[in-house]
Amino acid sequence: MVANPDTVTEDLDVGGVVVNLHTLRPTSFDRVGMAMWKALSAAPTIEGAVQVLMKEFAVEREVLERDLIVFAGQLAELGLVTFADGASQPESERESQVARATVDSHAGMAQRHTDWIVALISHARESGVLGNVTTIDSANQIDSGDTPIAVLHVTQSCPPLNREEFEVLCRRVPPGGIVIVDDYNHPSWQQLVDAVRVDRKVTSALEPMDWSSVWWQM
Repeated sequence: MVANPDTVTEDLDVGGVVVNLHTLRPTSFDRVGMAMWKALSAAPTIEGAVQVLMKEFAVEREVLERDLIVFAGQLAELGLVTFADGASQPESERESQVARATVDSHAGMAQRHTDWIVALISHARESGVLGNVTTIDSANQIDSGDTPIAVLHVTQSCPPLNREEFEVLCRRVPPGGIVIVDDYNHPSWQQLVDAVRVDRKVTSALEPMDWSSVWWQM
């Protein structure tokens, strides 16, 4: 697999953009997507990219490999990478079989993510938890009020909050409320989240939503 040399990559706080200079088409990625793009564009094989990303993210190898295969196919369709045989398919027959059997596209993963959030909001409402449903895309959205938050979602597009900011938000989530955290597999963010859970004496388990997001009940 070879990255198209006629591309320009721009890193942003929330991820990045890759532009195909032939089509002038920009493709935006969140932080996880950018990490996957960089690993795939630098590694000659899917396996090589898996090894790179396993050092950065806490994720099961099988899940990561599956998502990378689908992602690589999408990059090929966008003209951002090509495979050794010139086809828009992974190199090995095994990878091709996995790709054909996988229904996980980024659109599919996004829809499942949304489905999870809707289900968790419904769960909080049915449990009688009072408060708002609050999505945080930026630290600037954190207000100084004390209105309860029934469901708190810190999104993938939000630059990591500092510990004080995250604690302020978590204090507003009452017992039974839901906290959803994206990008949990980033080590520094994971450590901060875990530390706040300890400080808040949260005993409920972290439940995975996908390989980069988790939720728990306060």
